[in-house]
Amino acid sequence: KRPTTSDLAMHDAIVVGGGVVGCALAFALGNQGRRVLVIERDLSEPDRIVGELMQPAGVDRLTDLGMANAFEGIDAAMCYGYQIFTPTQSTHLPYPQGKTGRSFHHGRFVNNLRRLASKAPNVELIQGTVTSLIEEGTSVVGVKYKTSEASKEAPAAEGGNTSEDASLVCSYAPLTFVCDGCNSNFRRIFVDQKPLATSSFVGLVLRDCKPPKPEHGHVFLANPSPILLYQLSPTEARLLVDVPNPLPSAANGDLVRYLETHTGPQLPESIRPVFLEALHRERPIAEILHWLETSCPTKKLLKPVLGVKDQPTFANIITIFFLLLS
Repeated sequence: KRPTTSDLAMHDAIVVGGGVVGCALAFALGNQGRRVLVIERDLSEPDRIVGELMQPAGVDRLTDLGMANAFEGIDAAMCYGYQIFTPTQSTHLPYPQGKTGRSFHHGRFVNNLRRLASKAPNVELIQGTVTSLIEEGTSVVGVKYKTSEASKEAPAAEGGNTSEDASLVCSYAPLTFVCDGCNSNFRRIFVDQKPLATSSFVGLVLRDCKPPKPEHGHVFLANPSPILLYQLSPTEARLLVDVPNPLPSAANGDLVRYLETHTGPQLPESIRPVFLEALHRERPIAEILHWLETSCPTKKLLKPVLGVKDQPTFANIITIFFLLLS
């Protein structure tokens, strides 16, 4: 059964993904008076260990958009630059004068962004899974998605299975932005190159940690790859260990042993005790690091934008969101 006309919602833009870029994009377009539909697969608070230190360019762009209060109420820490450590010396790399970054719990920050986006005029934020893009010729004209409510209410097809067609909703818009992250299901439609994974970040939260250089990011040039440390709040810090593939098994304890015997001795003595306490208090969280060359076929990716009359506005917005990732 194909969706009827009453099922189709018209919008000026559809945003697939309610993360940092998706929410900021929806907020900006909504405040321009454009009707925006944001479809996010899971609106619960994300539990991730990346995207927790925003560089000054990103902070400035969020401020320009009027979203600086996303840093409020989450104990976000200030960041004024980096301290780089080798086994024998360290170097201070401050941000330019007057520029600051912010570090925070990723999930709390994203929740704030979602609240701001959902309260923006003309923006609708829903939980749903986009199953496919709707194409006409060489243009994307909308999306097909499934909401959790639709999945539950869809009638059973013959044989007792839920009817997939009955639970799908189609929405159309002149512009569709796919902002569904490094594990995007749709990137392969436009980009032949696959993300390259060479290592994983393994993260721990260090309690009552006193960093060597407060309110700074720390990079320890360890063997065989770097270790990062930055504050999440006034009392917590995130330690990220870049572990080359293959990642030691967490199930049999190899990962904890690797961190204890290989990583711990390379940390400054001042933070080793809180590192070992965290290692035996919580399960280390691992996330695969993906690398994707940014010089992908940009003209093909932005082809649907070429027919929009106010091209300078959209070009400026797109530039802002690339800077958010810097």
